Amino acid sequence: MSRSATLDGLRGYFLVFMMVNHVVLAGGVLLAKVNHAELGYVQDAQGFVLLSGIVAGMYYTRVWTQRSPEAARRRLFARARELYVSTMLVIALVTAMVVLVPGAREPLGGFLGHLAWLEPGTLLASALLLHSPTFTDLLIQYILYLAATPLLLRLILDGHARKVALGSAALWAAVQMGLHVPVLSALDDGLGRLSDGLAVRGPFNPLAWQVLYVAGLLIGSAVQRGRFDTDRWFPVERPPWLVPALVTVVVCAAWHLSFVHELVSPIVGERFLRYVDRTEFSLVYLANFAALAYAVSWLLIAGPRSSHPVAAGTARLLTALFNLPFLRLLGRHSLQVYLFHVLVAYAILLIDLFGGPFNQLTKAVLLLASVASLAIPALWRERSRAKPVERSAVRMGSSRG
Repeated sequence: MSRSATLDGLRGYFLVFMMVNHVVLAGGVLLAKVNHAELGYVQDAQGFVLLSGIVAGMYYTRVWTQRSPEAARRRLFARARELYVSTMLVIALVTAMVVLVPGAREPLGGFLGHLAWLEPGTLLASALLLHSPTFTDLLIQYILYLAATPLLLRLILDGHARKVALGSAALWAAVQMGLHVPVLSALDDGLGRLSDGLAVRGPFNPLAWQVLYVAGLLIGSAVQRGRFDTDRWFPVERPPWLVPALVTVVVCAAWHLSFVHELVSPIVGERFLRYVDRTEFSLVYLANFAALAYAVSWLLIAGPRSSHPVAAGTARLLTALFNLPFLRLLGRHSLQVYLFHVLVAYAILLIDLFGGPFNQLTKAVLLLASVASLAIPALWRERSRAKPVERSAVRMGSSRG
């Protein structure tokens, strides 16, 4: 499973559906219902975080082992600084889009939180990554995870991978038990002193969602060092984990659809919903994602060699999907595309505010145009990278002449 053939396409796929889910138009978009998120408790964000960890594990392990630990640390901190600056710029732009456009602050202020009022305390909280606008959540997480990666990689490469895995699982469990609440309350109290009512704002708890990134980091590092036995984890014949994974996926889909169509009694629903918290990546989300991730991974890795016609056919279909040039293009420049998609999402909010409400055909056109626009930053980066190569080729040709 080469990165260029699969990982980039997968990241591009998740970016497309993040854009689909972040196109907010009055009355909803019917076309957006054609979405894997409608069939369970797995959305695109989970896959994106896991893949980011895998890619980071592969790349920075190679730098660490082939060059030096210091070179890997420098690159990681430089990447984190670059992403921090880009994120602050995007936050400034979306805040300006909402605050400076006449008539937009009141109806769209809920997407910015306290940033809509440009108070000094809120600006400081935003700079400290504690109060962020809607749709910028994964950027905040990734900055934190990049900053922690040098320590995690050192432990992994020093032979403490199991301890890292156990520590990550323990941190996730601590969040599920609410052990983080006193710290969160203290942060809220501190922010409230800066500005009345100011509190930590973000749809994802990074202390819980880190379990995805750390799992990806462990996998990527093991793959890079040749220590990930695909035949053990994804055997072609009689894979022991495939049937349980598929059963879990089907059960989660059935439960999700039952809730959507109000087929579950309120008493049962109330108890079940205790375990369904996307913000803290609760048990249902973790189980559903782990099961689906294993099933898809088995299809991509072992499925093409399976003697079962359904498995082989599904594997070919998924491989073709994740090799689509458009998806691979987006995946090669995933962070830049994500930054751009935030701007597009807020532009759509403004279009809907001043031009809507729209009919479903117009909404579908806006949705497809938003997805297509994601190619803009990716193509721009491809051309920017190609120009130095072209200039170098021209210079070499001139010198030979």
